Amino acid sequence: MQNLERKSGLAKKAFYLYEFLTSNIGLWALQKDNMNRKFRIFYATIQMIVAILATVAGFLIGCGDTEEYLDCYLMVVFGILVLSKIYYVYTYRHHLRYILNSAFRDWKCIEEKDEMKIMINSSRTCNNMAAMFYVSGMISLISYVLKTMIFDDPRKIVVTDLLNITYKYGHSFILPGGCVYDGVNQYLYYLILINQCVQMTIMCFTNLGNDTMYAAITGHICVQFDILIKRMKKFGQVEDDISINSHELGKIVKRHQHLISLTENLEKVYNRIIFVQMLITVSVLSVGGVSLILSINDNNMVNIIKSAGVMNFMLFESYLYTYPADNLANRAELMLRAIYSSYWYKMPQSITKNLIFVMMRINLPPFLTCGKFFYMTRRSYMDVIKTAASYLSVLRIMIE
Repeated sequence: MQNLERKSGLAKKAFYLYEFLTSNIGLWALQKDNMNRKFRIFYATIQMIVAILATVAGFLIGCGDTEEYLDCYLMVVFGILVLSKIYYVYTYRHHLRYILNSAFRDWKCIEEKDEMKIMINSSRTCNNMAAMFYVSGMISLISYVLKTMIFDDPRKIVVTDLLNITYKYGHSFILPGGCVYDGVNQYLYYLILINQCVQMTIMCFTNLGNDTMYAAITGHICVQFDILIKRMKKFGQVEDDISINSHELGKIVKRHQHLISLTENLEKVYNRIIFVQMLITVSVLSVGGVSLILSINDNNMVNIIKSAGVMNFMLFESYLYTYPADNLANRAELMLRAIYSSYWYKMPQSITKNLIFVMMRINLPPFLTCGKFFYMTRRSYMDVIKTAASYLSVLRIMIE
């Protein structure tokens, strides 16, 4: 009983960070589908739509200078990214629930100490990576808020009345497009400011929570493949007992089918999210690079730090989708090597003929795709960066 409670505690600890962030928005797959959850999803969606519309209105009105236009553009694309994550994660929550329930069962059913150690080390690595990602995101957020609220001077508004010329100063807002709220009184200004803080919180929780949850789930499936590979290498050590070997092979095949099913469910949830993520990454790196060049030309150190922080965060966020997906695809090749390194050649024909079908299935790697267009690997990640650099070169030439 104590051992089971300990395993349950380890399972909760492995997913605690992701549950905390996503449950506040209503995106934790194991939450009950009640009115409370639906209200959180609805509220987060409405807040993002309001933020995007206000930013677009500010862009159309013509708030500020070129830097303000770039901020408006970045805000709109980030809002679209957040909306897409909310929609797809909530729409395919049943697939995520299937994966998470399987993960919690894996923690409870594990028996071997060395296999438990592999899972604990993997969980610790994922949590450390998530912590680094949170720090990167918070640095970008803090630099953005400080730039807007502290280092930016309020816009000067000139009011002329025949011979009288007076000057007054506008309010500073966290999000771009603040000219939409010109003329509001002090109390309404503070309400808008608080609401923008809520909108920024929703953006952070949705991005950080869902991205790290994806990395943790994919990492867990990779670990289960590693454990299966370890079992595959031991297969056939009991040479004389055909029934034991046949039963063991059946367990391996069944487990492999289950892991393939988990990967397919993960693909259904995240392939569209990855597609939107890569499109936004190309866009943000291009526009953010232009903003960085303009800031360097103007010797604006605050904008340089802000632009570099946003670009660094987008690179880190995209790599967070690429690295686990690439590792998952590599597990197929490792599985194939494990079969060849086992004792299959000592088995009778009634067993070895079944291994042919296992090898044929393993030759189809469990790839995660970017919107069904291409596989997510480190090479495709570099192609995305190269595409962003090409667009940045074109924009730089246009500016010059």
